[in-house]
Amino acid sequence: MTFADKLKKLMEDLDLTQGEIHKITGIGRSSISQYLSGKNEPSQMQKQEIARALGVQETYFEMFEPAATVQHDAVVQTDTAAKLTQGTKLFIAPEIKIKPGSKIIVEQNGTTTEYSASGEPAVYFSHSEYMLELFKGWA
Repeated sequence: MTFADKLKKLMEDLDLTQGEIHKITGIGRSSISQYLSGKNEPSQMQKQEIARALGVQETYFEMFEPAATVQHDAVVQTDTAAKLTQGTKLFIAPEIKIKPGSKIIVEQNGTTTEYSASGEPAVYFSHSEYMLELFKGWA
């Protein structure tokens, strides 16, 4: 997701206009217009200042996007053959923590599915990966 897309989404989420962004951040209206059109992009420091002014994490514009994606099925290579396994993996921003066994509701392509986190995530600089299991109810 580009800086322009992230800024548009944040403005939509916060119900802000370009004029309000100008008042809050002190950034010129023409610069904001260029940011939103994708013609120009602020420096790393300016992105952090914009994020702070709008009340989100300084890394908001640099975070792994989308906030979460789900991957179904994977090919597993063994010594003898490749096989298809059924599994679901959640890719999510690293600062979001999910306790093992937590109920996770995924809405994707008009379908809602309930999962539970199966254990500790694989943590990377840009994201965390949680293996999911179908939710079977509370223990």
